[in-house]
Amino acid sequence: MRPRFLPLLIFVLLLVAITWAYIPGVAGPTLLDDHSSLNALVGLEDNPEFGLEYIQGEQSGPLGRPVAMWTFVAERIYLGSDIAVTKSVNISIHLLNGVLVAWLLLLMFKPLQLPGAGYLAVVLAGIWLASPLWVSSVLYAVQRMALLSTSFMLMALVSYCYCRGFLHRPVQFFARLAVPLVFVLLGVFTKENAIVVIPIMLVLELFWFQCRDHRGAQLPWFKRGVIFSIFIGAVALGLAFVLSLEGIAASYRGRDFTLPERLMTEARVLWDYVLQFVWPEVGRMGIYHDDFIISRSLWEPVTTLPAILAWVGVGAATLVLGLGPWRWGKLVSLVPAWYMLGHAVESTVLPLELYFEHRNYFPAIGLLLAPALLYGKAVRAWPETARPLLVYAGLAAGCLLFLTSSQAQVWSSRPLLAFNHISGHPDSFRANTDMAVIMASLGDYERAAGYSSRARAVNPHRRSGDFNVRNMALACMANAPVPAEDIASIGVREQRPLSSSLGLVVLVRMLEEDRCPSFDRFAFADRLESLYLGEEASARGNRSVYLGLALLENALQRFEYADQYIDVYLELLPGDVRALLMKLHFSAAMRDSAQVEKMITQLQQLDAEGKLTERQRQTLALYLEN
Repeated sequence: MRPRFLPLLIFVLLLVAITWAYIPGVAGPTLLDDHSSLNALVGLEDNPEFGLEYIQGEQSGPLGRPVAMWTFVAERIYLGSDIAVTKSVNISIHLLNGVLVAWLLLLMFKPLQLPGAGYLAVVLAGIWLASPLWVSSVLYAVQRMALLSTSFMLMALVSYCYCRGFLHRPVQFFARLAVPLVFVLLGVFTKENAIVVIPIMLVLELFWFQCRDHRGAQLPWFKRGVIFSIFIGAVALGLAFVLSLEGIAASYRGRDFTLPERLMTEARVLWDYVLQFVWPEVGRMGIYHDDFIISRSLWEPVTTLPAILAWVGVGAATLVLGLGPWRWGKLVSLVPAWYMLGHAVESTVLPLELYFEHRNYFPAIGLLLAPALLYGKAVRAWPETARPLLVYAGLAAGCLLFLTSSQAQVWSSRPLLAFNHISGHPDSFRANTDMAVIMASLGDYERAAGYSSRARAVNPHRRSGDFNVRNMALACMANAPVPAEDIASIGVREQRPLSSSLGLVVLVRMLEEDRCPSFDRFAFADRLESLYLGEEASARGNRSVYLGLALLENALQRFEYADQYIDVYLELLPGDVRALLMKLHFSAAMRDSAQVEKMITQLQQLDAEGKLTERQRQTLALYLEN
């Protein structure tokens, strides 16, 4: 075989090995946001006409992420509803991203004229592909949004590398820029953080390609344009932050940390991402990181200030090297610039959760440039080191592959995954509640209650009513009795007993399925009715709680109470179509013809304004026929 095809063969074998490592994980469960984003697609294969409404109705981000939702809808219609299919598609996207990473690296290495550049691109892409840090992204179905947005970001960068080959013909260059910009738009409509690829593209040009054309001649006009674009972008972002600072600070009211605390904590989180990519500690990997210690001050914990100072030093070094005369210094500066800009949306001022591994999926590609530059320096000084270095890098990829394989095995089973999470994160609220559910499903209520108590201990800010309802749901799962005093204790000490409807909705679903016949559901409903219906009802809980209570009373066929709950919900969210349809159902069940007519008229008016989905129109039509 000709040597130039050998890297391609190695890469194909690597892709096969990655597939082998991930395949066991397709048997794993749905998790967290999978339920809210994907369960709505139930029945779509029989009613494909609802597909567009699902795409338009997704609320995961400010833009709705329609491109990602389109893939879920198309998959459901043509490939069925098996979660294994969804995860298999995610694995395919991950493999595609590995190809794009290798392609991009090969294009970036071209002006450096590195010996063995093809092998180096393949090995580094293999290290990235094989990292166990991505298991929680690839096998967490809804994180296709992160995977696919990375695909479009990489396509934008690859196409830009080809566009810049026409820098000597400015008109053609700017015309061809439409291609990477289309990929940027597709990325943004897949997941909004894809916008970071624009500043990364600019620093890629400034620091790596250094505004040189295909002959190596620097283009002053182009360099001025790139620097000006970076300056304008930085000023615009700074102004936007200052003008929206009050709103951003207000958005933290639902979090147990403030904006300054988040920024201090993220300094430590970003270093932890680097460490987990460079030297993986798989025992801590997974989707539950709610136990990550919040930085309450520069000295609490003690690693906060050193982490911040280290990033300040990295930032200063990036500017000094990037703006200095040394060519290799500019190349080195792209490593931290890519990484930090890649985290600019999800790891800075927005009130998001503090730690998720999928956030590092695209930024970590920039870290691959560090060993590439070390390799370049080494083989220029000692050419004979090229092959040993490539072999060592290949061995590193192999070691990572085995770690990934073990993690994929863990992700193949819900109990295994729960045990892995609780082992690595014993102080995680989510890991403990997950284990409580596992124990209850096995009929061991005593252990389930123990994990539930641990969850409450590590998150004392949760209301006691949430804890009580969760334990009742666990008792139902375990077919254990619920003492009457537990029901009577709800809301004894708190003005707002429930902060979330999640446990309530789970309990209602089990009552509908008659999974706990010994549970005194009417005593439970009566206790909540005494708390949540009255003159100050709307002050007792958020609207989701009232929706859950309406579902409870509907399950018990106590439609008068259900109607009162939905009235409170509509006070808090007037004109909500789902709630109005529920009220129509309750009114019809109570044979209140006047109220039925009123609801139909209101819903028809909303339909005329285009506010009903096709499924909601079909539901309304059922009442019109009667």
